[in-house]
Amino acid sequence: TQGFVEGTNRAIRGIINRAFGFRDFANFRWQVLTELGDT
Repeated sequence: TQGFVEGTNRAIRGIINRAFGFRDFANFRWQVLTELGDT
């Protein structure tokens, strides 16, 4: 549903706001997958 997508996008935006210390995309991707789990 639309709510699921909006919640996922909000969580990713929150990670992006904290992501300035990540060295590369792989670390960012790992953080997204860790926080959101298997969606």
